Amino acid sequence: VNNFSIEEYPDLHDPIGLVVFTGWNDAANSASNAAHFITKSLNARRFASLAEEPFYDFTKNPPAVSVSPSGERNLSWPNPEFFFVKQTDLERDLVIAIAAEPDLRWRTFSQSYVEMFESLNVSLVISLGALLAESSHRRPIHVVGSSADPDIEQRLQFRRSSYEGPTGILGALNFALQQADVPAISLWASVPHYI
Repeated sequence: VNNFSIEEYPDLHDPIGLVVFTGWNDAANSASNAAHFITKSLNARRFASLAEEPFYDFTKNPPAVSVSPSGERNLSWPNPEFFFVKQTDLERDLVIAIAAEPDLRWRTFSQSYVEMFESLNVSLVISLGALLAESSHRRPIHVVGSSADPDIEQRLQFRRSSYEGPTGILGALNFALQQADVPAISLWASVPHYI
């Protein structure tokens, strides 16, 4: 799989993909916090990362320096990471991809994701996003789902999206998945604008 550093190649059973990007698609860090919670609570294991150099402008997405408790300095780059979950109590395995929204080469970036999902036989990709809205923290969060797959749309009673305009990486990735005949669902939460 191009552009990836693969630490181990998991043997998965009918996996579902879960994709989250920080940045424009992630109001109040809602989607990324959900993905990190799932990753931690299900003991997901990192198995691959995508090379960051071709896709990020480091003046916009700089690496971060941290200091360990022993005083050692570390530098972490904004590289996309892939995790997997295999649990006997789950009907299907899970592949979780978490990344900062890339700055450059969205088509190549999206195609890299498609290739990874195809190599793992992922049969459905769910992307999570969040947007700021005129909503209250005292009410349940409104979540809207969409899919370009007519069968999924009908089964889950999604309304076909009529949105036209600029899109983030989730729109580009979902289009690439659609072109590759990989079913995809996009779930967006409306987050109170004051959070």
